[in-house]
Amino acid sequence: MKMKTTLAFAIFLFLVNIVNSQSKLDCDFNLHRAIQHYRGDSLFAKDIHLAKQYLQPCLAQHNPLAQLFMGRFLVDSKDTNNHKKGFEWIKKSAAQDNATAATDLGVLFKYGKGCKVNIRKAKKWFKKAYELGDDKAAYTIGYLYLKGFHPIKQDYKKAISWFEKSNYPMAKYWLGVCYLKGYGTAVNTTKAMMYLGIENSAADTLIVASSTKGINSNQKTPTVAPTEEIDNSISLDIPVTTNSLLGTWKGNLLLLDWSATHIEHAVPIEFNFKKLVENNETTITITVNKQKQVLSYSNYDESYYFENLNITLPHDSYKKEIPNSLQHQLLGTDFTITALEDNQFLTGYLDSYIQEWNEIGAPMFLTLKKADENDDIKEDALLALDKQVDQFIKLYPNPFQHQLIIQYELVQAQFTEVKIQSFNGSINRTLKPSSFQQIGKHQFDIDSSSFPNGIYIVSILLEHERKTRIIVKN
Repeated sequence: MKMKTTLAFAIFLFLVNIVNSQSKLDCDFNLHRAIQHYRGDSLFAKDIHLAKQYLQPCLAQHNPLAQLFMGRFLVDSKDTNNHKKGFEWIKKSAAQDNATAATDLGVLFKYGKGCKVNIRKAKKWFKKAYELGDDKAAYTIGYLYLKGFHPIKQDYKKAISWFEKSNYPMAKYWLGVCYLKGYGTAVNTTKAMMYLGIENSAADTLIVASSTKGINSNQKTPTVAPTEEIDNSISLDIPVTTNSLLGTWKGNLLLLDWSATHIEHAVPIEFNFKKLVENNETTITITVNKQKQVLSYSNYDESYYFENLNITLPHDSYKKEIPNSLQHQLLGTDFTITALEDNQFLTGYLDSYIQEWNEIGAPMFLTLKKADENDDIKEDALLALDKQVDQFIKLYPNPFQHQLIIQYELVQAQFTEVKIQSFNGSINRTLKPSSFQQIGKHQFDIDSSSFPNGIYIVSILLEHERKTRIIVKN
């Protein structure tokens, strides 16, 4: 049967070529039939090979829609070897000012599919697509600003300005969220309801749900910044070692908004570090929402990487199609132990990854206190410690695959040395030998396609200290 189909199509192509010798090919029929066979329906059997064959005559004529469809067919393939070919076809279509192809090309650059991750190029092609009339493109630029995809700086106001240029449904959704929560604009419940498509009868529920997030349910716009500054002279940082971590730490995992200035949720969390007598190893038991997980972990200096720590966390949703909880892979953190008012606090920002969306998670911050019986945690003190923690080394994407971007910022000119090494020692590479660098941001783009999967340590040796971060390659 397949041989008959192939023969029939060969005859069809022969006839098309004869027609082409007399007049220009009209590709509408071929493109329509290619889509029918690619999708499959009651009239046309699903046959991807045949769908591609229908595109060939139009590809020979450099038809931009044929290039776009062939690119999509290849990019959607399970065979990753086809992704680069698909990228090239979509790039050719975009170069001919096909607006949809320009948006597709931006998406490929955003996720590094068939190419290296390059957010700047993604934004460039999204902007071109918008100028060519693609409504989705304005939304995608707004989304980059909404979440702050490195190296684009997170900016709610710029996100809103781009969302307002688009009629794409998700642009309206995020406009509603911004007006509801006052992100980059004044709170406007009426506009929020309009953009979110919420009836008046549900308004009270919406307002209550939006105003009861965070530590204090009476605080309408919870913020990480404390109402009173803590005098740093009465606090003391303690070296983070295996022994200093031993014991139980209780507190909250603060789920922040993308600007890291508002608390979206406070999830109770408990860490228990325990040394095993039989092999002198340390395990960590993490309890989130009464669910316990016993993990092994890796550490280098004060950076800790958690192996296979997957937890489901709340996620604000105002549409049925958007889940109200998401599974996060918690990757690691740079712990800080601080003694304050005769208590010890364990804090740190958490790196996370949402596999379902193929994106990094929003900022999270751990605020834990060394547990004592009948001792309540002072929430204000825990929140104040956020001011004392920052990440010097910024990594993207996390986890990484074929490409890793390392960025840091110097507040004073000094000698620096940058290294990356695998935890097992198989990779040990100096990215920048010790040399003098000026004040400002510095960045390295690494082709990591040859790196084996595993845990990696990024180290920056400064004149008076060493900074480290742990990252994983999938």
